[in-house]
Amino acid sequence: MKYEELKEFLKRIEFNKTEPEVLIKLIESAQVKGERAQRELKNLRSLTEKIVDTLQDKGFFFVNNKINENEVEKCAVGIDGSFQIVGGIGGKWYLFLSVTRILFKNSFESEPEVEVFWADIDEIDEQYYPNIGSVAEERMLTAESKAILNWGSKGIKSAVFIDGPIVDPPFPIRNNEEYVNYRCEAFRVCLKNSILIGCI
Repeated sequence: MKYEELKEFLKRIEFNKTEPEVLIKLIESAQVKGERAQRELKNLRSLTEKIVDTLQDKGFFFVNNKINENEVEKCAVGIDGSFQIVGGIGGKWYLFLSVTRILFKNSFESEPEVEVFWADIDEIDEQYYPNIGSVAEERMLTAESKAILNWGSKGIKSAVFIDGPIVDPPFPIRNNEEYVNYRCEAFRVCLKNSILIGCI
């Protein structure tokens, strides 16, 4: 069974164990929250447009129409990881972990190619790792670093977008020297041919 199929299967098992009255309340709550989120997004979009217009009027943006197309990196790749934790029975947790790369070979003129670089299920024993969330995040970031290192080793000139900052904020796992060194090496290799952009 594939990773995504297994995730859906586990969701269905949990869903089927839920009482109908609870499901009705959840759906009603989701509908109210969804409508509120739509209103907030509409207001945010309107506010963003006003800010952009104001900045444009003040000459904040510089548009260079004399760009030499041969000097622009047209290849772009986005790298992002995600995880889901389930379980807890008997102190056993299951970490669903994946890292995906989205590749535009010729800027936005090309169709995006989706590559699942990493997909796995890790078993975490709470007895040895009491802080499950930190362990899950560290393993996701390590897998992301592998994807960055792997892309950098290809030697393709590109713009590489990662979800989050280039330099991680203080966090307990950042004290793990092996992780820090590995992530730095991934960036070093990637920066030989690519522009690295952290999206926050």
